Amino acid sequence: MKKITFFYLFSFVTALNGWAQNELDGLRYARTFNVGTARFNAMGGSFGALGADASVISTNPAGLALFKRSEVSISPSIFINNNETDYLGTTEKDGKANFNFNNLSYTHAADKNRVSGWLSSTWQVSYSRVNNHNSQTSYAGQNNTTSILDSYLYELDNNLIPIEDIPDYASLNTWAAWETFAIDTVMISPSEYQYIVNLESFDAFQRKEIETSGSQGEVTFAYSGNYNNRFFIGGSISLVTLNYSYSSTYTETYPAEDTLNSIVIREEYENSGNGFNAKLGMVYRINDYLRVGAAIHSPTFYSVDDVFSNSMTSNFRGVGALSFSTPVYETNYSIRTPWRFMLSGGAIVGKKGLLNVDYELVDYSTIKLNASDYDLDGLNSSIQSVFKTAHNVRVGGEYRINNIAIRGGYRFEMSPYSSSYSNMGSNRNTVSFGGGFRHRNFFIDAAWMTSFYDESVYLYDPSFSEAASKRTLDHRLTISAGIRWL
Repeated sequence: MKKITFFYLFSFVTALNGWAQNELDGLRYARTFNVGTARFNAMGGSFGALGADASVISTNPAGLALFKRSEVSISPSIFINNNETDYLGTTEKDGKANFNFNNLSYTHAADKNRVSGWLSSTWQVSYSRVNNHNSQTSYAGQNNTTSILDSYLYELDNNLIPIEDIPDYASLNTWAAWETFAIDTVMISPSEYQYIVNLESFDAFQRKEIETSGSQGEVTFAYSGNYNNRFFIGGSISLVTLNYSYSSTYTETYPAEDTLNSIVIREEYENSGNGFNAKLGMVYRINDYLRVGAAIHSPTFYSVDDVFSNSMTSNFRGVGALSFSTPVYETNYSIRTPWRFMLSGGAIVGKKGLLNVDYELVDYSTIKLNASDYDLDGLNSSIQSVFKTAHNVRVGGEYRINNIAIRGGYRFEMSPYSSSYSNMGSNRNTVSFGGGFRHRNFFIDAAWMTSFYDESVYLYDPSFSEAASKRTLDHRLTISAGIRWL
């Protein structure tokens, strides 16, 4: 069986000397972006102390106890991803669109016909999307200094890997480069050889195209209670699913004087898994105008299956194409995401306005990966160095004119990277707005969200390449419709 080389620290931004679990696998599933009903989205997901919206289950399940009527709702959405990159002075634009359902929910509110004590209870079963992994990104640039083949050559020389051990101990791409003669040998004595790159020059036009797809979603069962219209408490258990696919094509094209015309490297990677988590929350109504809330989210415990493979083609002038594909590898491991802690404050201005602020604390350095048949202690130590505690804030408001509501919101999500790696990713900011029509027995709402953030990405080993800058704009259009009854 092939012994997979693990790359820590920078493997999450290069990806691509070989496949193995890395820091990004943990962060990808731990840094969620909860979306739900159009009302929830328009107000920036800020409902922790207000409640009475189907999507509050994803932040503070105690908010369900504020429902006065039962409800069923559906929230389809269009997700639009746009990416702009700059690599070695060349700008590329790319993107992808995706149709999905943010939220499907059934909420049942039951009045206990009491004048004091536990006055009512509410339970809900729902599906909510907590991450959208659909994206498409392109990088391109003229590199007159290095080639990706330099990193493969360095790996063989630095680790003293003999020819006969390349299939077992080299990374997948280095193995493929050897099999397609992009990496070769020359004899320096009758008994000694030296690895070389089959290039006369190191001028290369480099291009990389990456497409990802998939999502994370929660099926949640929640129950909440209302004590004297003053204290509201709720809890939930969620069954979580994840799926993620990564496909990339990396190309280098060389000048006419080189025998090697070009190389093409393709990588395929798929994750699928299941997990579970729990949430507990409370809301306290100080008076008719002010409320406070608090919630705690347990880690999500995932079991994840990996399937990955690489292939490479070397095109030689006068010779033709030589291709090689690695076997398909499968692994299984577990991920434990961080605890989350939330505090909220809400204000109600008569029957006209609502305002809410949520604060969230999450320590990404506590992400942990484990596997039963190999050691991930080094990766977990790297996670503790690369990531940090993040402080997130959500603000949202609503103003009503009779049955018409106008809404706006803002999300601030702090970068999860520690100060030593702060250039790897920026804070994520999201602005949102929307409106809707609400009747006693039905409603329809619409919302638009735009998120933006920056990243630095290495196309291959940072020791041999320069970082590309990436600006991402994610847009979401959500329409919600629902009916209500006593």
